[in-house]
Amino acid sequence: MKKIIFVLVLISIILISSCGKKTTEPENKGFLEGGFLEGKVTINQRCPEGDFSDCKSESEIYKTRKIVIYTENRTSIIKEISLDQKGNYKTDLNAGNYLVDIVDINYFNVDKSSDVPKKVKIESGQTFTLNINIDVGIR
Repeated sequence: MKKIIFVLVLISIILISSCGKKTTEPENKGFLEGGFLEGKVTINQRCPEGDFSDCKSESEIYKTRKIVIYTENRTSIIKEISLDQKGNYKTDLNAGNYLVDIVDINYFNVDKSSDVPKKVKIESGQTFTLNINIDVGIR
């Protein structure tokens, strides 16, 4: 009788511990089915004629901008990506449709670009390149 109880308890432990584990799908499934979004942001910074005191260094002007990736209908933010010191960015995304925009985290709202917002389609194993040219409007 003790052996039967022991076997039943052992079987129960094995069954309970295997619940919730999926052995047919890799843990990182979304990434394996995704692709990449990358690009370069170019900021046309014009300083007032002869006055370079207000001009920021290249790394400073990129530090205040972020690439924002939204759901296709812009109802929620999927990711925010910082630019490197040269204005480059790259991120991984699940395959699907997204809306990409750029924001100035200082909220000066002087940036103008015909390149964004832009709908993009990320395909599995592919890289989508979106370069963004910004005119800050300072003359």
